Amino acid sequence: MKNICIAAISVFFTFSAFSQEIDVLINDIKTQVKEEISLDKKSKLYGDLSWYYATISVDSSYKYGHKSLELAKEVKNDTLIAQALNDLATVYYLKGDYQTSQEYCRNSYRIRKKQNDYKGLASLDVKMANNFNRMTQYDSSMFYYLKAHKYFIEDKNMAQQMNIESNISSVYFSMGNDEKAIEYLEKPIEYFEKTDDYVRLSNATANLGNIYLRAGDTANAVQSYQRAEQSALSIRNYSTLGVIYNNLGEIYSNKGTYQKAIEYTLKSIEVREMGGYNTDLASSFLSLSLNYFRMGDYAKAKPYLLQVAKTFEESNTQDKLNDTYLLLSHVYVNQGNIDSVNYYTNKFHESRFKLTKEQIINSTQELDAKYQNEKKKKELIESQAVIKEKNLLIYGTSLLAVILAILGYLLFSQQKLKNQQLQKETQLKDALHQIATQNKLQEQRLYISRDLHDNIGAQLTFIISTLDNIKYALKDKNEKITGKLQGISSFTLNTIYELRDTIWAMNKTDISFEDLKSRISNYISNAQELTENIDFTFSVEENISQKYHFTSVQGMNLYRIIQEAVNNSLKHAQANKIKVEISETEAQLMIRIKDNGQGFEMDEVEINNGLTNMKKRAKEIQVLYTLESNKNQGTTVQLALDKNSFFRQKLAS
Repeated sequence: MKNICIAAISVFFTFSAFSQEIDVLINDIKTQVKEEISLDKKSKLYGDLSWYYATISVDSSYKYGHKSLELAKEVKNDTLIAQALNDLATVYYLKGDYQTSQEYCRNSYRIRKKQNDYKGLASLDVKMANNFNRMTQYDSSMFYYLKAHKYFIEDKNMAQQMNIESNISSVYFSMGNDEKAIEYLEKPIEYFEKTDDYVRLSNATANLGNIYLRAGDTANAVQSYQRAEQSALSIRNYSTLGVIYNNLGEIYSNKGTYQKAIEYTLKSIEVREMGGYNTDLASSFLSLSLNYFRMGDYAKAKPYLLQVAKTFEESNTQDKLNDTYLLLSHVYVNQGNIDSVNYYTNKFHESRFKLTKEQIINSTQELDAKYQNEKKKKELIESQAVIKEKNLLIYGTSLLAVILAILGYLLFSQQKLKNQQLQKETQLKDALHQIATQNKLQEQRLYISRDLHDNIGAQLTFIISTLDNIKYALKDKNEKITGKLQGISSFTLNTIYELRDTIWAMNKTDISFEDLKSRISNYISNAQELTENIDFTFSVEENISQKYHFTSVQGMNLYRIIQEAVNNSLKHAQANKIKVEISETEAQLMIRIKDNGQGFEMDEVEINNGLTNMKKRAKEIQVLYTLESNKNQGTTVQLALDKNSFFRQKLAS
């Protein structure tokens, strides 16, 4: 089981190396805040405090970041608002809440786009790439890294160039391309050493250790971690120290030196608690429970696993959640608890594609109590037989009958218990066989999706980068050619998004309502960023049920219908308002896509492929599809889903 943690991506921190100096800086800023009268300057000072606390205490960083944002909104200073949103994106990234971090990035992005703040936009591109990397959307991560990298090359900012190349290395590492990962780390490490940038140096050398660790070169891995530890300690980079100690613990665990492994894992827990990195802290507890599991101490492993499962569910950290569910299923296998094995096996596969019942024990106490009662009855009969010799024959016969009844009952009960145990053993074997079969099928699906990510996704991203370079070279020479290159680049980018959506659905046996809602929200947000003068609205009824799940085919078709309807509004409707609404009736879930565009008369327009495809997709998944449009009154596409026949309820936790 892979348990290698990735070092914090260094772009979130740009300050130079210092250790005790940071305390002096923080105290000095706090003094300035007390003396400052201007709300604008106070907002900026709170932002500085949030920034400096980022690697020391996430909770403090969170507090000062929100104070900065509140004051910036109070004085209505867009520049300060954009910076406060940018700082809070860093905080939520470190807390492991990547969706919220991405939301703050987008909000800051809109303001900086209006201000033509290209340097600030490039910085946000890197932050969004970091979030996509942690959410395993590697094609999007690589796209935004390359976009930012191009800007900083033109800006001649070597520090940011090296920082981004270090982050690109982490993407290649996540995609399994260790050779490329090492290649992209060589220049940044050399540069960070030369400039004494210990924050980024500690992150980069820790990531180098991760590469060696996965390759099985533990000697070089330990050497890299020790080198990273020195840099991280010098500036109290708790985030990276947590990674280093956790992975050193993994090395000793794999060697079977479990006490040493536990020692390093506890050090990881200590620094992550100091920093307030809740999701990473849960990863350390997962490593601790894994060591207890390998030692055969399931009683100690189990409570930690149950604890971290809740944290990973709240943060939606799927890879760690997969490991947790799988370990829990094996713990229960060793305890012979079939129901819990099945429960966590199902949870594992639900969590993995997106992928506890109490322990059952056969008790014989009641049978034993009955046996003891009969035994006492027998002793009483024997005692009475001695006293009453005249009734010896009667009592003797009665005693014999009682004994035979007891023996018959015991034999029957023991046989029944044996049959139940055999049945449970058979169920356990079937469950283990099912786990093995499902794991093989999942490995094949993951292999295909990884191949799509690593090869096709990377190649398409390379094409976009190449086209952008050619377009930049020709931008003053031939507008017609650069226009065509722009069209090809846009088409390739759309192909990447289509590929990512396909892989998203492919990697899931089912899709939760929350998954679909998040996917639609991201699509609407991206459409808002790429278009001007159009007001997008995505609303979900407040009390709508969250407990229903779609199959991957159903979820993908619904998403494609919504996507096609929005695209039609953008291309043909000339609308300035587009709404996507989800509501619920007693029997149906309703999805509506409405625009206020020019509309059309149904009997006067030729039905195109897009409208036909939406209708076919709806019919394929048995959804009631309606299209209403009138000239100058807009267009509405409505999907009505019968909950009783369409949805299946998720297993209760």
